[in-house]
Amino acid sequence: MDMTRNMGVRHLFLTGEKGIGKSTVLRSLLSEREGELGGFRTVRVLCPGGGTVHILPAVGESRCTEENRLFTKRSGIADIDPARFARLACPFLAPEEGKSLLLMDELGPWDGEVEAFHRAVLSCLEGERRVYGVLQWGESSFLDEIRAHPRVEVVTVTAENRDTLPGLLSAQGW
Repeated sequence: MDMTRNMGVRHLFLTGEKGIGKSTVLRSLLSEREGELGGFRTVRVLCPGGGTVHILPAVGESRCTEENRLFTKRSGIADIDPARFARLACPFLAPEEGKSLLLMDELGPWDGEVEAFHRAVLSCLEGERRVYGVLQWGESSFLDEIRAHPRVEVVTVTAENRDTLPGLLSAQGW
């Protein structure tokens, strides 16, 4: 008996070292499916002593502005306003007409500190839209909860596999 069929839709998350190419692999895998893609991507803007992290739609051109700034990071510490984070991020997880795939690029340890976002992510993993995402390396109960979810498959991107991984994942039905 096929156990995955009884579990519902399966979700794919890529993980690996910072800068290894997780988002690039995901974009390559999903390049022909943009019309079906909802969700978000995050962009870091570096500046001396830290930087900002912005949330943008999964597809389409967007600029990083103060209006889409999720948080500021200084000396490795994220300064998160939970209300602002939830107000900006949670709408990207809501169902959209014609969007059968949901991108979460990327999730980090601090995201779980925002309870509304944490609940919204877990709700998506229980839903019927397939989720493709990126998980940062790092320890946090939020990331561990996603990694351990019965409907989630986590694949590690390495320097050795990043060029062939999109084709391999596509051949596996992702």
